[in-house]
Amino acid sequence: MVRGFDGSGGALGLIDATSKVSGAGDCAWRADDAVPLATVITTPSLSAIFVMGFMGILARQRTAQAATRFRGRLNLINFPVSFRKRGWSRDMAQVAMAQVAHGCLTRHNQGVSVYGISVNDIDGTPRSLADFRGKALLIVNVASRCGFTPQYAGLESLYREFKDRGFAVLGFPCNQFGAQEPGSNEEIASFCSSQYDVTFPMFAKVNVNGPATHPLFRMLKTSRKGLMGTESIKWNFTKFLVDRVGNVVRRYAPADSPDTIRGDIAALLATDEE
Repeated sequence: MVRGFDGSGGALGLIDATSKVSGAGDCAWRADDAVPLATVITTPSLSAIFVMGFMGILARQRTAQAATRFRGRLNLINFPVSFRKRGWSRDMAQVAMAQVAHGCLTRHNQGVSVYGISVNDIDGTPRSLADFRGKALLIVNVASRCGFTPQYAGLESLYREFKDRGFAVLGFPCNQFGAQEPGSNEEIASFCSSQYDVTFPMFAKVNVNGPATHPLFRMLKTSRKGLMGTESIKWNFTKFLVDRVGNVVRRYAPADSPDTIRGDIAALLATDEE
């Protein structure tokens, strides 16, 4: 929760930062007592200009990248003329709002851990990812009819090379990209076994984008964003490297072959073994 203030600096009480923001301008947020507060008021002409400039700077700041998730909400906010009245510089206003958005995102994902997420094996059996606690993981959204499908061979090679050192590849079929995974879970399992001799764990089909995004991929995308700070998964065979304690340490594009990831996995395992 963060505290809201009116234009004169009077407290309005606590506001749930993850709630939907309306266009009415009667409150403001702050993420840290050390950051001056911006009063949100109705100024439509300033709003459009400020949002465009603000979002451009967000894409270039590590802290501000955490606000990407809230773009759809932030564009409803009318930003204040009172910045100028209070003598704030543009940088002060931008940093304040970036920290607010970062605080919102941190709160939204508070307590979310890869080990607290449940999935279904490809045969439909429920399974907790806590079963993989203590292992380094490469989590991949896969498809059987994609130009990157031959990466199954490389993923299996990584699994066989490093599994005895505490590593696993987790495959999650997804049909959201060009409908390239249309089969049933049973058909997918048969394909992986017969065509690529896959032995690493495979799971039931999931959505990785949109309203029905599986909680695992929602957490992964938030933890490690993609191109230009965007969260959405762009295509099949996007990969996330997770360390032994559940931290998402790297995100790889679909075109990044398993062989190019081998060195990162070896280095991660070697660090953990020291």
